[in-house]
Amino acid sequence: MTKQFSGVDFADIEDEHIVELFKDMAGNDRPTVKANMFDWPNPTSIPPRPWILGEHILQRELTVIAAKGGTGKTALSLGIVVSLITGRACIGLPVYGGPRKTWLYNLEESMEELSRLIAATGKYHGIDESAHRENLFVNSGVDEPLITATESRDGLTIAEPVYDALKVAIQERGIEVFMVDPFVSSHQINENDNTRIDAVAKRWKRLAAETNCAVVLVHHSSKTRGGDSSVEDARGASALIDAARIGIAMNKVSAADAERHCIPAEDAKAIVRIDMGKANKSAGAGSKYMRFQSVSLGNGLVPDCIGVLEPYALPDALTDITARHVYETQQIIKLGNYRENVQADDWAGKVVAEVTGMCADADKKKVSRILKTWVSNGAFRVEKSKTEKGRTSPYVRVDREVDPNDITT
Repeated sequence: MTKQFSGVDFADIEDEHIVELFKDMAGNDRPTVKANMFDWPNPTSIPPRPWILGEHILQRELTVIAAKGGTGKTALSLGIVVSLITGRACIGLPVYGGPRKTWLYNLEESMEELSRLIAATGKYHGIDESAHRENLFVNSGVDEPLITATESRDGLTIAEPVYDALKVAIQERGIEVFMVDPFVSSHQINENDNTRIDAVAKRWKRLAAETNCAVVLVHHSSKTRGGDSSVEDARGASALIDAARIGIAMNKVSAADAERHCIPAEDAKAIVRIDMGKANKSAGAGSKYMRFQSVSLGNGLVPDCIGVLEPYALPDALTDITARHVYETQQIIKLGNYRENVQADDWAGKVVAEVTGMCADADKKKVSRILKTWVSNGAFRVEKSKTEKGRTSPYVRVDREVDPNDITT
């Protein structure tokens, strides 16, 4: 008969560590638990968290990058890789501690394709590959599959020999960041099973802790009916995101952002937004934008062109707009009747365009953005008045007039 302790049958417990704990306490119906007095430290003496890349990759911890298909996860991964191996902020994120030895294990692309992607990324960012050769390690899952967990009728099997081999390789090479792209191809279990995904995620975390290495898992997001995806929308069980210390979401720039910043629809297709969806080891960085640039490898009559990410700042419609522009626009507006409607012949935006040196038609979105901002800032207001035909229409009026003495030369 299986020995029982405190009403618990050892045969029903799968976790060997818990079984051993109960066995150690067997014979003592009242185990002793002590409360430890906290030794309050000097805050300045506490070692800072070992950040590696921005607030996105942390030593000894697990980071998950989640994005929908076609967003550019692999391009982001490669941008991170070249930043790490060079110690440069190639994608706008600072690298702490200088160049870092990085191992990319891509499970979808062949080594030939990875060579194209890495070469293009290095070429665009001006990387001297010979100077950083010893920092980059790359494996293709097409040639060398990486299966860390399987399942059968008997339950979940964590491939401990695989993790042991990874541990040896990481320690032998001094790897500081290990990246797997994509996570779904690194196991053969039901990705919707929270219990099993949790066990796999925890095993990755243990590998990170044992090797003093940061582990980054690139993952797919679920379809969101055209809306943005967050880390919580990562495909499958939520246990993966729950286990990660840092979660990063990647999306195409939204139509609202593109319109707000007067970005043409065609240009917006090349812009992506990076969000810190989960940052429980930091205050969380704000959204960062990146843009795809096409890089030619120059290899043959029809050279391969590869999309590479670069940091991108959303344009500001009010750049180079001054108080004098506001003042001069007010002087014209207050002498006439100018409508809010962009379709009207007497649209107030035409005055804005004239004063700022823009074209009311070609720069319509930018002009509209400027006028709306001035209205929201109180320089102008919109009020309904009678037209010459007796109809009611919204007109732009001067509200808080700029003092000429406040205008600098």
